[in-house]
Amino acid sequence: MEQTNQRSIKSWVSLIFLGILWGSSYIFIKKGLESFSPTQVATIRIVTTGVAFLPIAIYHFRKTAKYFLPYIAAVGFIGSFFPAFFFSFGQTHVGSAMAGVLSSLTPLFTLIIGVFFFKQRGGYRKLIGVILGLVGASWLIIYGNGRLSGDWRYGLFIIAATAFYATSSNIIHTRLKKLNPIALGAISFVIIAIPSAIILAQTNFVEILQTHTNAWHSLYYILFLAIFGTFFATMVFFNLVQKEGAVFSTMVGYFFPLVATFLGYLDGEMIRLPHFVGMALILSGVYILRRVD
Repeated sequence: MEQTNQRSIKSWVSLIFLGILWGSSYIFIKKGLESFSPTQVATIRIVTTGVAFLPIAIYHFRKTAKYFLPYIAAVGFIGSFFPAFFFSFGQTHVGSAMAGVLSSLTPLFTLIIGVFFFKQRGGYRKLIGVILGLVGASWLIIYGNGRLSGDWRYGLFIIAATAFYATSSNIIHTRLKKLNPIALGAISFVIIAIPSAIILAQTNFVEILQTHTNAWHSLYYILFLAIFGTFFATMVFFNLVQKEGAVFSTMVGYFFPLVATFLGYLDGEMIRLPHFVGMALILSGVYILRRVD
């Protein structure tokens, strides 16, 4: 049973923690793109995370049954490798606001993919909860932070990333529920770090570091994103998916606009009525999904 009537405080804290980390990721990607290409931003992020996970992966690899390895590799590529590239390419022509609202499609895709391909339970109440959250996120971005900006064709990269995230979450919940989440995150990232390192080596990464004025500044943002927004967040997210299910866990996507609004407030932006309306819709969607048996 994916949903329970009562969820632990730890699960909700984990959800909010992930929302803060991943809700800030668009800013870090944007800063990274000021000096590096989308391919370099994605591969630096993956390689850094893979290196951080390497000692953990070595420790857990021998203890992990060979049966799980294909699924672990699938989670690595579908849930981390391709989305990292999609977001980097998408944000070359899509603003942070649009990227944030499009990311809110993840829970909807999770529900749809889970029902049609993983034989998960559906139900109209689940659908209502997902749609409410999506409407709230859209309202918050459109009316809270001004009109959406960017090229919708590049927005398709963001949409593709959310579909990949949703597929990965369903694989974790249905095939890897018994696997240690730390082992899952470590081994999957070490696997995808290998092709990422090969790709990065073919670029002019070193030359940019030596010649571009802001290269090191951009690199620091990517490294911060890799260590905190990917390394630590991945372990928390995998543990949350295994414990609470795919749909609840991907509700973290609804907190992205909330984080963006809060960061805007700290930067001097005013909080108006549309912000509270959007937040109310989002939290209503979270509450409905929380109450689904």
